[in-house]
Amino acid sequence: MMMEKRYYFVQGGKPYGPVAVSDFQRYGIDGQTLVFTKGMANWTRAADVPELSHLFAPNPSEPVPVPPAPPLSPEVPTQPNAPEGRQTKKLRIAAVICVLALLALLLVVIFFYPFPFQNKGAGEATYTDSDSVCADVVVDSCSAWDTCYAQTDVDADVAPHKLAVYEATAPCLNPQAGYTYEASHLVDGDPSTIWAIHLDEDLGDYYGPSFRIESGRLAYIIIRNGYGRSTTSFRNNTRAAEVTVCDEGVGEGGYDITTVRLQDTNDPQKIVIPASYTDNVEYVKLSFGNPADGSKFYRGAKWNDLCISEVEFCGY
Repeated sequence: MMMEKRYYFVQGGKPYGPVAVSDFQRYGIDGQTLVFTKGMANWTRAADVPELSHLFAPNPSEPVPVPPAPPLSPEVPTQPNAPEGRQTKKLRIAAVICVLALLALLLVVIFFYPFPFQNKGAGEATYTDSDSVCADVVVDSCSAWDTCYAQTDVDADVAPHKLAVYEATAPCLNPQAGYTYEASHLVDGDPSTIWAIHLDEDLGDYYGPSFRIESGRLAYIIIRNGYGRSTTSFRNNTRAAEVTVCDEGVGEGGYDITTVRLQDTNDPQKIVIPASYTDNVEYVKLSFGNPADGSKFYRGAKWNDLCISEVEFCGY
Protein backbone atom coordinates (compact mmCIF):
# COMPACT_ATOMS: atom_id res chain seq x y z
CA MET A 1 0.00 0.00 0.00
CA MET A 2 1.44 3.37 -1.02
CA MET A 3 1.96 5.80 1.85
CA GLU A 4 0.00 9.03 1.58
CA LYS A 5 2.16 12.09 0.91
CA ARG A 6 2.70 14.27 3.98
CA TYR A 7 3.26 18.02 4.17
CA TYR A 8 4.65 20.54 6.63
CA PHE A 9 2.59 23.71 7.04
CA VAL A 10 2.85 27.15 8.69
CA GLN A 11 0.34 28.56 11.16
CA GLY A 12 0.79 31.63 13.29
CA GLY A 13 4.30 32.10 11.86
CA LYS A 14 5.45 28.66 13.12
CA PRO A 15 5.99 25.48 11.09
CA TYR A 16 4.19 22.22 11.99
CA GLY A 17 3.83 18.75 10.57
CA PRO A 18 4.16 16.67 8.66
CA VAL A 19 0.49 15.79 8.14
CA ALA A 20 -1.34 13.76 5.51
CA VAL A 21 -3.41 15.48 2.85
CA SER A 22 -6.51 13.86 4.29
CA ASP A 23 -5.89 15.78 7.53
CA PHE A 24 -5.64 19.22 5.92
CA GLN A 25 -9.18 20.17 6.85
CA ARG A 26 -8.69 18.99 10.42
CA TYR A 27 -5.71 21.32 10.87
CA GLY A 28 -7.33 24.23 9.12
CA ILE A 29 -5.01 24.19 6.12
CA ASP A 30 -6.52 26.22 3.31
CA GLY A 31 -5.32 27.41 -0.06
CA GLN A 32 -3.40 30.36 1.46
CA THR A 33 -1.47 28.19 3.94
CA LEU A 34 2.24 27.80 3.17
CA VAL A 35 3.17 24.13 2.77
CA PHE A 36 6.30 22.17 2.01
CA THR A 37 7.24 18.57 1.29
CA LYS A 38 10.21 16.67 -0.06
CA GLY A 39 10.92 17.60 -3.67
CA MET A 40 9.74 21.22 -3.35
CA ALA A 41 12.24 24.06 -3.66
CA ASN A 42 10.50 26.47 -1.26
CA TRP A 43 7.45 26.99 0.92
CA THR A 44 4.44 27.46 -1.36
CA ARG A 45 0.75 28.34 -0.95
CA ALA A 46 -1.22 25.10 -0.85
CA ALA A 47 -3.52 26.29 -3.64
CA ASP A 48 -0.44 26.78 -5.90
CA VAL A 49 0.80 23.20 -5.46
CA PRO A 50 -0.47 21.28 -8.53
CA GLU A 51 -1.30 18.05 -6.65
CA LEU A 52 -3.22 20.03 -3.98
CA SER A 53 -5.00 22.66 -6.05
CA HIS A 54 -8.12 20.50 -6.54
CA LEU A 55 -8.68 20.54 -2.78
CA PHE A 56 -9.23 24.27 -2.77
CA ALA A 57 -11.60 24.67 -5.75
CA PRO A 58 -14.80 26.67 -4.94
CA ASN A 59 -17.32 24.46 -3.09
CA PRO A 60 -20.79 25.82 -2.32
CA SER A 61 -21.59 23.11 0.17
CA GLU A 62 -21.51 23.72 3.87
CA PRO A 63 -18.21 22.87 5.55
CA VAL A 64 -18.17 19.69 7.57
CA PRO A 65 -17.36 20.19 11.26
CA VAL A 66 -13.76 19.30 11.97
CA PRO A 67 -12.68 17.63 15.21
CA PRO A 68 -9.85 19.24 17.21
CA ALA A 69 -6.39 18.59 15.80
CA PRO A 70 -3.94 16.49 17.84
CA PRO A 71 -0.61 18.05 18.99
CA LEU A 72 2.02 18.39 16.29
CA SER A 73 5.78 17.98 16.43
CA PRO A 74 7.67 21.30 16.25
CA GLU A 75 10.75 19.57 14.80
CA VAL A 76 10.31 20.68 11.21
CA PRO A 77 12.61 22.55 8.85
CA THR A 78 11.96 26.27 8.54
CA GLN A 79 13.46 26.31 5.05
CA PRO A 80 14.20 23.42 2.70
CA ASN A 81 17.74 22.77 1.63
CA ALA A 82 18.08 23.72 -1.98
CA PRO A 83 20.08 21.32 -4.14
CA GLU A 84 23.75 22.26 -4.52
CA GLY A 85 24.21 24.20 -7.75
CA ARG A 86 27.12 24.17 -10.15
CA GLN A 87 28.32 27.57 -8.89
CA THR A 88 28.58 26.27 -5.30
CA LYS A 89 30.55 23.23 -6.45
CA LYS A 90 32.94 25.45 -8.42
CA LEU A 91 33.52 27.66 -5.36
CA ARG A 92 34.28 24.60 -3.22
CA ILE A 93 36.74 23.28 -5.78
CA ALA A 94 38.44 26.70 -6.02
CA ALA A 95 38.75 26.85 -2.21
CA VAL A 96 40.37 23.41 -2.12
CA ILE A 97 42.84 24.42 -4.85
CA CYS A 98 43.78 27.60 -2.92
CA VAL A 99 44.39 25.64 0.29
CA LEU A 100 46.60 23.12 -1.54
CA ALA A 101 48.57 25.94 -3.20
CA LEU A 102 49.19 27.61 0.18
CA LEU A 103 50.36 24.32 1.68
CA ALA A 104 52.76 23.81 -1.24
CA LEU A 105 54.14 27.33 -0.78
CA LEU A 106 54.61 26.70 2.95
CA LEU A 107 56.58 23.52 2.22
CA VAL A 108 58.82 25.41 -0.23
CA VAL A 109 59.54 28.08 2.41
CA ILE A 110 60.27 25.46 5.08
CA PHE A 111 62.67 23.40 2.97
CA PHE A 112 64.39 25.99 0.80
CA TYR A 113 64.42 29.33 2.66
CA PRO A 114 67.63 29.97 4.67
CA PHE A 115 66.52 30.19 8.30
CA PRO A 116 68.39 32.46 10.75
CA PHE A 117 71.43 31.12 12.51
CA GLN A 118 71.70 31.79 16.20
CA ASN A 119 74.17 34.27 17.59
CA LYS A 120 76.93 32.11 19.05
CA GLY A 121 78.47 34.66 21.35
CA ALA A 122 81.13 37.34 21.31
CA GLY A 123 83.10 37.63 18.11
CA GLU A 124 80.83 35.31 16.12
CA ALA A 125 77.62 36.02 14.25
CA THR A 126 75.54 34.79 11.40
CA TYR A 127 73.26 36.43 8.89
CA THR A 128 70.23 35.52 6.85
CA ASP A 129 68.14 36.81 3.94
CA SER A 130 70.92 35.90 1.51
CA ASP A 131 68.57 35.87 -1.49
CA SER A 132 67.18 39.36 -1.04
CA VAL A 133 68.25 42.23 -3.23
CA CYS A 134 70.62 44.52 -1.40
CA ALA A 135 69.05 47.59 0.15
CA ASP A 136 69.20 51.02 -1.44
CA VAL A 137 71.77 53.29 0.14
CA VAL A 138 71.92 57.02 0.65
CA VAL A 139 75.61 57.74 0.15
CA ASP A 140 78.22 56.30 -2.22
CA SER A 141 81.82 56.20 -0.99
CA CYS A 142 84.55 55.75 -3.61
CA SER A 143 88.28 56.13 -3.27
CA ALA A 144 90.13 58.77 -5.23
CA TRP A 145 92.15 56.12 -7.08
CA ASP A 146 89.40 53.52 -7.69
CA THR A 147 86.67 54.39 -10.18
CA CYS A 148 83.10 53.79 -9.06
CA TYR A 149 81.43 51.94 -11.89
CA ALA A 150 79.21 48.93 -12.47
CA GLN A 151 80.45 45.37 -12.78
CA THR A 152 80.38 45.44 -16.58
CA ASP A 153 81.11 41.75 -17.12
CA VAL A 154 78.17 40.63 -14.94
CA ASP A 155 74.77 40.06 -16.52
CA ALA A 156 72.92 43.37 -16.18
CA ASP A 157 69.67 41.54 -15.45
CA VAL A 158 71.15 39.88 -12.34
CA ALA A 159 70.96 42.17 -9.32
CA PRO A 160 73.50 41.79 -6.51
CA HIS A 161 72.06 39.96 -3.52
CA LYS A 162 72.96 40.02 0.14
CA LEU A 163 75.72 37.51 0.88
CA ALA A 164 75.33 35.48 4.04
CA VAL A 165 77.78 36.14 6.89
CA TYR A 166 78.86 33.09 8.85
CA GLU A 167 81.41 34.63 11.25
CA ALA A 168 82.39 38.08 12.46
CA THR A 169 85.40 38.41 14.77
CA ALA A 170 87.44 41.31 16.11
CA PRO A 171 89.03 42.71 19.29
CA CYS A 172 86.47 44.91 20.98
CA LEU A 173 85.71 47.25 23.87
CA ASN A 174 84.95 45.58 27.20
CA PRO A 175 81.26 45.47 28.25
CA GLN A 176 80.08 48.63 30.01
CA ALA A 177 76.82 49.37 31.84
CA GLY A 178 75.20 46.23 30.49
CA TYR A 179 76.17 46.90 26.85
CA THR A 180 78.46 44.66 24.79
CA TYR A 181 80.47 45.67 21.72
CA GLU A 182 81.54 42.46 19.94
CA ALA A 183 81.75 42.09 16.17
CA SER A 184 78.50 40.10 16.03
CA HIS A 185 76.60 43.40 16.39
CA LEU A 186 77.82 44.41 12.92
CA VAL A 187 75.57 41.83 11.27
CA ASP A 188 72.55 41.72 13.59
CA GLY A 189 70.45 44.14 11.51
CA ASP A 190 70.15 46.59 14.42
CA PRO A 191 71.96 49.95 13.98
CA SER A 192 71.52 50.72 17.68
CA THR A 193 74.02 47.96 18.55
CA ILE A 194 77.68 48.40 17.61
CA TRP A 195 81.14 47.00 17.34
CA ALA A 196 83.48 49.32 19.26
CA ILE A 197 87.19 49.47 20.07
CA HIS A 198 89.20 51.91 22.17
CA LEU A 199 91.66 53.88 20.01
CA ASP A 200 94.08 55.04 22.69
CA GLU A 201 95.88 51.71 22.52
CA ASP A 202 98.67 50.99 20.07
CA LEU A 203 96.60 49.08 17.54
CA GLY A 204 98.85 49.66 14.53
CA ASP A 205 97.64 50.02 10.96
CA TYR A 206 95.84 46.72 10.45
CA TYR A 207 92.97 46.14 12.86
CA GLY A 208 89.25 45.78 12.50
CA PRO A 209 86.59 43.11 12.08
CA SER A 210 87.12 39.99 9.95
CA PHE A 211 84.23 38.18 8.29
CA ARG A 212 83.66 34.77 6.74
CA ILE A 213 80.94 35.25 4.16
CA GLU A 214 79.09 33.29 1.50
CA SER A 215 81.69 32.81 -1.21
CA GLY A 216 80.98 35.02 -4.18
CA ARG A 217 82.11 37.99 -6.17
CA LEU A 218 81.72 41.20 -4.20
CA ALA A 219 79.84 44.05 -5.85
CA TYR A 220 79.74 46.43 -2.91
CA ILE A 221 79.65 46.68 0.87
CA ILE A 222 77.14 48.74 2.82
CA ILE A 223 78.39 50.23 6.08
CA ARG A 224 76.75 52.32 8.80
CA ASN A 225 79.36 54.50 10.44
CA GLY A 226 79.32 55.46 14.13
CA TYR A 227 76.97 54.68 17.01
CA GLY A 228 73.41 54.63 15.66
CA ARG A 229 71.50 54.48 18.95
CA SER A 230 70.96 58.27 19.05
CA THR A 231 72.36 61.53 17.71
CA THR A 232 74.09 62.13 21.06
CA SER A 233 75.70 58.68 21.02
CA PHE A 234 76.83 59.24 17.45
CA ARG A 235 78.55 62.56 18.23
CA ASN A 236 80.05 61.51 21.56
CA ASN A 237 81.89 58.54 20.04
CA THR A 238 84.52 58.35 17.29
CA ARG A 239 83.61 57.46 13.69
CA ALA A 240 85.79 56.15 10.86
CA ALA A 241 86.89 58.54 8.12
CA GLU A 242 88.67 55.84 6.10
CA VAL A 243 88.43 52.06 5.70
CA THR A 244 90.34 49.48 3.69
CA VAL A 245 88.63 46.37 2.31
CA CYS A 246 90.96 43.37 2.31
CA ASP A 247 90.55 39.90 0.81
CA GLU A 248 92.12 37.79 3.57
CA GLY A 249 91.92 34.64 1.49
CA VAL A 250 94.77 35.77 -0.77
CA GLY A 251 98.35 34.94 0.27
CA GLU A 252 99.64 35.22 3.81
CA GLY A 253 98.81 38.86 4.48
CA GLY A 254 95.74 39.18 2.29
CA TYR A 255 95.14 41.59 -0.57
CA ASP A 256 93.88 45.18 -0.14
CA ILE A 257 91.05 45.51 -2.65
CA THR A 258 90.24 49.17 -2.10
CA THR A 259 90.54 52.01 0.41
CA VAL A 260 87.74 54.58 0.63
CA ARG A 261 86.84 57.71 2.54
CA LEU A 262 83.67 57.53 4.62
CA GLN A 263 81.33 60.40 5.31
CA ASP A 264 80.51 61.42 8.86
CA THR A 265 76.97 60.01 8.93
CA ASN A 266 75.14 56.98 10.28
CA ASP A 267 73.21 56.68 7.04
CA PRO A 268 74.12 53.64 4.90
CA GLN A 269 77.18 54.19 2.70
CA LYS A 270 78.10 52.02 -0.26
CA ILE A 271 81.70 50.90 -0.76
CA VAL A 272 81.89 49.88 -4.42
CA ILE A 273 84.32 47.07 -5.22
CA PRO A 274 86.34 47.86 -8.38
CA ALA A 275 85.09 45.93 -11.41
CA SER A 276 88.66 44.82 -12.05
CA TYR A 277 88.56 42.64 -8.91
CA THR A 278 86.80 39.49 -10.10
CA ASP A 279 87.99 36.92 -7.53
CA ASN A 280 85.45 35.10 -5.38
CA VAL A 281 85.77 36.32 -1.81
CA GLU A 282 85.10 34.30 1.33
CA TYR A 283 87.26 36.00 4.00
CA VAL A 284 86.98 39.79 4.22
CA LYS A 285 88.56 42.24 6.63
CA LEU A 286 87.67 45.90 7.18
CA SER A 287 90.74 47.64 8.56
CA PHE A 288 91.04 51.17 9.92
CA GLY A 289 93.98 53.55 10.10
CA ASN A 290 96.52 54.15 12.83
CA PRO A 291 94.79 55.71 15.87
CA ALA A 292 97.50 58.38 15.96
CA ASP A 293 96.55 59.63 12.48
CA GLY A 294 93.79 62.18 13.01
CA SER A 295 92.85 62.21 9.31
CA LYS A 296 91.57 58.64 9.58
CA PHE A 297 88.79 59.44 12.09
CA TYR A 298 86.04 61.81 13.10
CA ARG A 299 86.83 62.18 16.80
CA GLY A 300 84.07 61.78 19.38
CA ALA A 301 83.09 64.71 21.56
CA LYS A 302 83.56 62.63 24.73
CA TRP A 303 85.14 59.24 23.96
CA ASN A 304 87.85 58.01 21.67
CA ASP A 305 86.08 54.72 20.97
CA LEU A 306 85.68 53.83 17.30
CA CYS A 307 82.09 52.67 16.65
CA ILE A 308 80.58 50.95 13.60
CA SER A 309 76.87 50.00 13.59
CA GLU A 310 76.25 47.68 10.63
CA VAL A 311 78.00 45.98 7.69
CA GLU A 312 76.34 44.22 4.76
CA PHE A 313 77.97 42.42 1.83
CA CYS A 314 76.38 42.32 -1.61
CA GLY A 315 77.51 40.37 -4.62
CA TYR A 316 76.91 37.61 -7.12
